Amino acid sequence: MSELPGLNPDGELELDPMDPSFAQEYLDVVARNIERLARWEPWAQQPPTLESIRAFQGGAAERTARGEELDFAVRLEGRIVGSLGARLLGDRPEIGYWIDAALEGKGVAYRAASELIDRLGSLGHPRLRAQVGAENARSIRLLERLAFSRSTEPVEPLRLGDRLVPMVRFVRG
Repeated sequence: MSELPGLNPDGELELDPMDPSFAQEYLDVVARNIERLARWEPWAQQPPTLESIRAFQGGAAERTARGEELDFAVRLEGRIVGSLGARLLGDRPEIGYWIDAALEGKGVAYRAASELIDRLGSLGHPRLRAQVGAENARSIRLLERLAFSRSTEPVEPLRLGDRLVPMVRFVRG
């Protein structure tokens, strides 16, 4: 898979394949949300820079070209409002996502993740997994709405700086 087409499910919401060409716009959204994202994400432990965002987006595009990942910026009415993707290695790809705090609870993450799940299914990946902080109630509710169920498989806690975040795994299919 060398080129990943974007998805435009309803004309308002778009999933735009990661690319360094929109690094500044992506950086602005990440920077606005960095404090909240740092509660759950290892990559958010350091303040982002334009260089670090370009490196992330370039790497994501390369991993997508190799068929290892699908990575999208989430756009709402043309503005970047978050990100989502899937690691495709193994028999059960793992999805991940985040959305601008101003849009939490408005269905944007649900619509975007539903599109990604549909894309993964069309690529032959009906069985999925996700890993989330045990105290991240919003993300847990989203996964449950997306027909994921809590796995009994133990998951190592995630080290974020000097704290350990208990994690849970969810599966679908």
